[in-house]
Amino acid sequence: MRNFFLLVLIFLLIINTGLFSQELSQSELDSRRFFGESLRLLFDGEKYEARAMLNQAMTGEIYITDIPIFWYYAAKLDLQLGMIDRAIIALDNALLFSTVNEEANTLLNFIDNMKTFSISRPSTINFVQLEKVSGVDNSFERFFSPVDFEIINSNLYILDSKNHLVFKTDTQYEKWLKLDENKSFYSIASDKNLNRLYLSANDGIYYFDSYSSNVKKEIKVNDTFTATNLDRNIENELNVLIEGFPFVIYGVDNAGRLVGYDPYNNQIDLIGYNGEILQRKTFDHDYTFMDGALWLNSLYLLEYESSSIINFNILKNEIVEIIKLPKKTYFSLEVLPNGRILISSVEDGIEILDEENNLHLLSEVIGSFDNDNFRGRIKVENGMFIISDLKNNEIYLQRLEADSHNNLYILNLYGLNYDKNKRKVTLKVKISDVIGQKMEFLTKNIYVMDSGGRVPFNYYRQYSVTENYEYDINDLFQIHVPQINTDSNIITHGELNVELSPEKTIPFILSSSSLFHLVEGKEVNEDLSYLAFMSGGSIIDISQEKYLKDYLDNAYKPIDYLEYDLFPPIIPAINPVSVVLLLQENTLVDTLFYYTEGDSNE
Repeated sequence: MRNFFLLVLIFLLIINTGLFSQELSQSELDSRRFFGESLRLLFDGEKYEARAMLNQAMTGEIYITDIPIFWYYAAKLDLQLGMIDRAIIALDNALLFSTVNEEANTLLNFIDNMKTFSISRPSTINFVQLEKVSGVDNSFERFFSPVDFEIINSNLYILDSKNHLVFKTDTQYEKWLKLDENKSFYSIASDKNLNRLYLSANDGIYYFDSYSSNVKKEIKVNDTFTATNLDRNIENELNVLIEGFPFVIYGVDNAGRLVGYDPYNNQIDLIGYNGEILQRKTFDHDYTFMDGALWLNSLYLLEYESSSIINFNILKNEIVEIIKLPKKTYFSLEVLPNGRILISSVEDGIEILDEENNLHLLSEVIGSFDNDNFRGRIKVENGMFIISDLKNNEIYLQRLEADSHNNLYILNLYGLNYDKNKRKVTLKVKISDVIGQKMEFLTKNIYVMDSGGRVPFNYYRQYSVTENYEYDINDLFQIHVPQINTDSNIITHGELNVELSPEKTIPFILSSSSLFHLVEGKEVNEDLSYLAFMSGGSIIDISQEKYLKDYLDNAYKPIDYLEYDLFPPIIPAINPVSVVLLLQENTLVDTLFYYTEGDSNE
């Protein structure tokens, strides 16, 4: 017993010495610098090299208060590398100290949630009002007939077919894009990997690039890639994708394929980003499609004549289910991230299908939705529920949220860089829902904490050139996951014969890499399919392999950054930075650290 108390006394003396001694040994300073270099490597996407550098930091002498921080950061890296057991041990070590308890427990909860993860798990999705965009403001008409709308780069684009224009707003600034008055435009959609907006018309499909002052794109200059601001005139350049037939776009998938309806020939087409017709299904003229919504590899079609919903699988290129509806005058349909189908009609407004395919008023199932009088078009994308009130000529933006017991979103702070010359902290963050769609208008729901205090920040998005890998699916999970840089695309082939445990799935979620799996048959492992879409990838028929590789060679990764400045005095320290996603029912937090050498060294 005496020896035990002696050990406790020595331990307390060590802690107190560490807490009150401001002089670090050269070895302790070297460990901090290795720690800072590891963070830089992670920010550049080199997670394996970052872990090796952290190993070097942890083999030397470590300042006592740095120990739990190093263990916490080691766990973050181990999760990206797929070493879950090692990450849990690192977190247990970090929890021996009280300074990172909240951060460590947050990571442990994330691991536990991933063990039971399912796309359909957030069974109840709520709606929280964000913005209302009126067609008339102070007697000035902004738009008159909103036939369709789209969100990209936190901008809302509203297609006004009567006035032949697109109204654009970020809820603060506004712009109008004029269209050809000799054409009839039907729909608008976007490709989030190309920064491209599509417009479909009575004679073809056209496209233009989106502009925002806080969006950059990498271009190649002298064999190196440099991030540059966009030309503000790019939205005025309307390009031809394909012409010769009318088309209505129902969605654009993660492989850049436009999925939609040719009403003249009564067929569903998959059209590539280059205008190539990749796939086609012709229907009898007994079918007339009013609307469609793409969810994973299912295209849900609203059929007018029979008042039914047709589940058309684009991978199989065939109908897999027909859902009969009561006879009504239907407007539009959409699919929530958890797979629940919404439908709007003249008679009853917005309704939702239950698991037995019975319709219920949305307000009866989801108490947060209270607009039974709404009549118009609906759309779900990127964490938003968009509804057009045709009677009042208004557009509503509502944030999708889950109930308090489940998370609809994954918050991932997966890179941090401190520029000591500019005294600027830059965070690399990804917030996506359970089917891999990145949250738009995210600054309305997040804030940043540095060393316990809230800091103002700037947000920007950068379209970065990606690294593309190709592996056998089993080799990927057994060998190559640790070797893949963050923000990459991975093409795989072959039949999966390993279990998709958290060790296999978590690295994709935390490293922001996307999985595109090629299949020869029509059946695909359900867990693999969910992982592909949740990572921002897809399941593609092998007959379209050449197209997929060409698309990924030309696509970008949209990466979201938050940055802020530090002001003197700056003391030597390792400082915590947290990104907080504040929702009505849930609060998600993720944390990283950075090292400052102090004013005298910066």
